[in-house]
Amino acid sequence: MKTAICIFEDEGFRNLLPLTYLRPVYDLKCGMLTLREKITKQLTSKDVILQVRTSLQKVLTERYPGIPINKYDADNILFINGRLLINKKIAKEIKKLDQNSALVKDGFVVAANLSVDNLRTLLASKEEFLPFHLLNSIKKSEVDCQLVNYAWDLVNANGNEIVNDFNLLVNKIPKIDSKKYRSVEFLNKNNIFISKGVEIQPFVFLDASDGPIYIGKNVNIMPHVNIQGPVFIGDNTIVKSRASIYHNTSISEVCKVGGEIEFQ
Repeated sequence: MKTAICIFEDEGFRNLLPLTYLRPVYDLKCGMLTLREKITKQLTSKDVILQVRTSLQKVLTERYPGIPINKYDADNILFINGRLLINKKIAKEIKKLDQNSALVKDGFVVAANLSVDNLRTLLASKEEFLPFHLLNSIKKSEVDCQLVNYAWDLVNANGNEIVNDFNLLVNKIPKIDSKKYRSVEFLNKNNIFISKGVEIQPFVFLDASDGPIYIGKNVNIMPHVNIQGPVFIGDNTIVKSRASIYHNTSISEVCKVGGEIEFQ
């Protein structure tokens, strides 16, 4: 039996406007990864379906070629709310879901495992969002988890999510070459991951005593920079001289940053 996960949007996307005007809610980033990336990595599923508003279907089809968009060609589908800030605990509960059962939070469906008949009922509707309210026969259980309701939920969770994503992505931390990074000060090296092609110039201080520091590929960190983890710096980013990057900060790919940066 072919099983897939479907990451879906619900009416909650409206509270995240304007961030969700041009992207689905599950493409918002928190920590190091998007909500979608967190779900697929925690549930380790190769077969993924994305449900999205009709207005974004065409652009999402171009963005993710090869991934079914609003197409449900699978024998068994596990539905996951795209606003879910997933972790190992809730991932285990989702994996244990029996057929025709759902996990809910404050009236919103978090995850649902449906039979073929219920799946047909769900997909037969012409509503913009999947009408789980039509499925009276499913067993619902309240679950302790976090759904992203407002933009500040992403901000407040960012530091913890850097830590969670770091542990999810980094299996082994390569030994830092002291000869390559001369006159660079490292505090708690075991919590610092440096990708390939990174240039760290002299008189930089990387302090990972309060949380991990992840530096993406081809990042250039200029002299006299202070970084205090947890911090994420995406690929191909430039950190200008004398910048100070403080706790709980995420910097995306292909950025140029300077001055004092703090994620609050």
